[in-house]
Amino acid sequence: MMAADGPGIFQHDLAAEVRDAFLEYFDQGQDANQIKKQIGDEFGWESLDGVEQDVFCAAMIHCLWEIGATHSEFIDQLLGLENQSELEQYWGEALSRRRAAVARLIKKVGSPKGKPRKSKCAEPKIKSLFLPGDCLLYQRTNEKYVPLLFWDVENCYGVHYLFAVPNLSQVEDPDMIKRFLSHPVTLSEAELTHFFSSKQRFKTVAVKDKVMKLHRASFVHFAQRSFPPSNWKNSLIGNPAETLESFEQLLNGCGSRSLSQLEIEQMKSDGWFCN
Repeated sequence: MMAADGPGIFQHDLAAEVRDAFLEYFDQGQDANQIKKQIGDEFGWESLDGVEQDVFCAAMIHCLWEIGATHSEFIDQLLGLENQSELEQYWGEALSRRRAAVARLIKKVGSPKGKPRKSKCAEPKIKSLFLPGDCLLYQRTNEKYVPLLFWDVENCYGVHYLFAVPNLSQVEDPDMIKRFLSHPVTLSEAELTHFFSSKQRFKTVAVKDKVMKLHRASFVHFAQRSFPPSNWKNSLIGNPAETLESFEQLLNGCGSRSLSQLEIEQMKSDGWFCN
């Protein structure tokens, strides 16, 4: 059984994985029926226990609603699972909040989404300020630097830049941090997980194009590496930042520390960072 951070629809690990897989297949150009079959096979619907089926159905309902597709079959399945004893045992004191979250979901999807999400494959190519895999230092408004990896640009109700956020705070080996900041390509995939997650997931923050154009000078390129590994999935933190302040709040939520002066001086001496 996967873990849950709370009773919300996407606070369960399984729901987050279903959403990530759903959007990945959707952006590859698959239609709703293809996605439903592929995800059902991938997550082994028949082998899921009652709680997991409940979580799976709720996630699928929301994802299908997001793209303007039919979701009634999953609502029927979800309602059929509502009173099973497994849910009460799993959620415990949070059961009432879980049921409230499901009720809100069903009410929400009762009306069609105003602007259904569009598939990336149908979008025009965007001229980006960066290349995928660009390693960047972002100079915060307090003049301290934090590392970021540029992942992608998406055009979903506006152009957004997506940055993967490595967490220096969770890496204890100074040599590994030094190599990440000076020669990131030398890090193995196993070493790279220390900066992100042992579960092959990486936190991303989205920033609106208008913010990037205004503050492009705050992003310093220092290296390039292939990213992400093919089997990694991203977890988007919050909504796309519409201001520099909201962007920095998203970075705070990812928990990484700023570079130390020693690390900056080392990068300068290696010729990777000049400012």
